[in-house]
Amino acid sequence: MALVVFLHASSAWAAATLMGVVRENQLGGDLVRNVSVSALGANPVVTGADGQFVLHFPQRKPGENVSIGVSRNGWVVVNDIQLNRALPANASQSPLEILIAKAAERETWALQFYRLQGERVVDARYKKELAAAGLEERARLLREHDQARAQADELARQLATRPAGSGGEDYQKAASLFLDGKINKALEILSEERLKQQGADAKKLHEDTMRSWLLRGQLLAVKFDFDGATRAYDEAVAFAPSSYEAWFAYSFFHQRQNHFKESHWGYKEALSLARASGKKEVVARALNNLGNLHGDEKRMAEARKAYKEALKIRCALAQQNSNVYLPDLAVTLNNLGVLHRDENRMAEARGVFKEALKIQRDLAQQNPDVYLPAVATTLNNLGLLHYAENRMAEARDVFKEALKIQRDLAQQNPDVYLPAVATTLNNLGLLHYAENRMAEARKAYKEALKIYRTFAQVAPAAYEPDVRRVQTNLDALP
Repeated sequence: MALVVFLHASSAWAAATLMGVVRENQLGGDLVRNVSVSALGANPVVTGADGQFVLHFPQRKPGENVSIGVSRNGWVVVNDIQLNRALPANASQSPLEILIAKAAERETWALQFYRLQGERVVDARYKKELAAAGLEERARLLREHDQARAQADELARQLATRPAGSGGEDYQKAASLFLDGKINKALEILSEERLKQQGADAKKLHEDTMRSWLLRGQLLAVKFDFDGATRAYDEAVAFAPSSYEAWFAYSFFHQRQNHFKESHWGYKEALSLARASGKKEVVARALNNLGNLHGDEKRMAEARKAYKEALKIRCALAQQNSNVYLPDLAVTLNNLGVLHRDENRMAEARGVFKEALKIQRDLAQQNPDVYLPAVATTLNNLGLLHYAENRMAEARDVFKEALKIQRDLAQQNPDVYLPAVATTLNNLGLLHYAENRMAEARKAYKEALKIYRTFAQVAPAAYEPDVRRVQTNLDALP
């Protein structure tokens, strides 16, 4: 089935131009030819071998909104939320990158794209806040930075899984502005007054308004305004008390804030609504996160019960549709493995880690850019398990494999993956030290320390604890 996305364009009388490129799957992906790109008021074009397009708007002027239509048989747009945008004043300085993927793979690539964009916005905000912070504020900012990234990650999941065009015009505009780093402008569109007025309007706006309240909460959290975010989530569940989506987002937010009472209450409501809906995938998702919440509270028996029910559901779903549900199955297996390890149930932990690793390796053969990071994470979990059991040769093998993956990923995206390289290097240093391989331990620690120091120059509150930890390990060497 061909992809066609069309919205509306404003009219004017001054010429404007929009330039861009179409890539496969992700930013930096292969250029794609034979993609039709069009918009109301512009000449339709088809991309050539360079993947580029130029739309001329003889009756439009810079600053006016246009919506881009994209069509290629069997393919869909990954970053469709960005197709509705303002015409730039200088087209060559503001090119639009359109990402397209095969329809069956769209959600996977969309999650990766929105997650990376969200992390960049949060990190940029964090650096700005950090530059103005005193010494006493830095510890708070580090904690809030982690919470803001968690909210950006949840927003990425929502953007990736929502039906194209859903959420309403305000939601789409605000989300697009957020992805461009314009959080304040996005929040102007989603003002409390405007959303309350929408809530009083036609019933058909009900779901769109609820999603806009959730987006407002996520954007405020990204701005480190957690009090404002709390009010927005309260409004969302008050406005739509029968919405699983609203209660789940409410619970996730409070879980990251360590508001366990509110989070428990919300997940209870979300799980009840999920069970009533008959949608097994949302039941499993609520159970998985409820297991995480119980784990945070050290309620291990309850965490295990939730994980095992989620695991049973996800196993059944993966048998029906492996492409869609295997990644979720691996997530729950990893969570259960960490729980087993924390409880010193090592054989059970090893079993589920290996099962998760097999799934992720198979997925990575099809989409390495998406699933190799998960492979490296599970390898590190397995390596720590081997290390705890004094299985040093096995620990070394998996740490080295994780390190190779992370080094390759860091060549493409150093800001995201170099800290993971440093973490694995430190793990290897601990292993070498335990085996009395002091020269190798020193080499691993020094490289990890160099990476952490580089990042600490930009974000000291985030990385100075890592610098101190590795420096302590290095100083302990004879």
